[in-house]
Amino acid sequence: MLERLLGDSPVMQALRERIIRVAATDSRVLILGPNGSGKELIAQALHQHSDRKTKPFVTLNCAAVPSELIESELFGHEKGAFTGAHERRLGRFEQAGQGTLFLDEVGDMPLAMQAKLLRVLQTGAYERIGGKAALSASSVRVLSATNKDLKTEVAAGRFREDLYFRLNVIPLRVPALRDRAGDIPSIAAACIQRSSRPDVELDESAQLALMYHTFPGNVRELENLVERMLILSSNEVLTDVDVREALELEVSPALSATLTASAAIGATSAVGLDVLAELRAQIQELARTMADYGRQTLKTGQRIVHKTGESGIIAGVRVEDGELDVLRVGETGWPVDASQPERVVWRLEDVER
Repeated sequence: MLERLLGDSPVMQALRERIIRVAATDSRVLILGPNGSGKELIAQALHQHSDRKTKPFVTLNCAAVPSELIESELFGHEKGAFTGAHERRLGRFEQAGQGTLFLDEVGDMPLAMQAKLLRVLQTGAYERIGGKAALSASSVRVLSATNKDLKTEVAAGRFREDLYFRLNVIPLRVPALRDRAGDIPSIAAACIQRSSRPDVELDESAQLALMYHTFPGNVRELENLVERMLILSSNEVLTDVDVREALELEVSPALSATLTASAAIGATSAVGLDVLAELRAQIQELARTMADYGRQTLKTGQRIVHKTGESGIIAGVRVEDGELDVLRVGETGWPVDASQPERVVWRLEDVER
């Protein structure tokens, strides 16, 4: 299972090492990270590398179950316990037995249910709804995950502090994909290897274009994007054009988040991935703020003209104090010092569209 946690960045190497160390214990683990970052994969890896690997791995998405049913899902119910309870049903704790129970999106659990879960974690016992016999939960290892900041939720009164401390024995933080952009090419390549077209390759321009995107949906979004490119393009070598076309399927006309490498990337191969990864964040900052100015799409590769008559091809942009800071690509490519691209301040109203 660890082999599915892709990436050679230091943060991912450290995460895999910590998973191996923590898996050998029975301690509760709280997995923190944004949607699509692989929290369930980590829970599965913890189970598979533990002594419980031959026992059940049971999951419950706390955000997907209606509040009136979540108690029955967790603890089960007896026949006739409520309207519609036509037979006894085993809850997730009972199904897990001596295995692992994974509570996904635990930050969305209703407060009333949080109190009942806390009691089970404290006493190690529970009853089915409508039942009288005490059942043991002491042999179940509980893993949980959330995309929320539970400390903030506690301060706002939406999550019990005592439950937070019960669950957060060992925290594992999963980084957002945008925070480890250097892993994007290798993850994309692995997605291709698992596809029906494993011989397809990503050229450098495609890799750079992918690194420009912030991937708010994280690894899940990247996997979907790769699948989309493989369907839409018949090329055996995918380029930044294929990336841009796939991304534009989900970009609104008024605000383009497709600020990929295009002409700027193709200008030279001397610019390293790390430099362009830094520019990616600046480009996306423009995408988040363009709506405030009511302007149309502004993309890399476009030529813009300043009121002084200077012109340039957009390589990167950022907005500071209401001004557009443009990183330009000259006619013959990048400046000699690629780590310090030429910066010229352009006000948005001076940009010709």
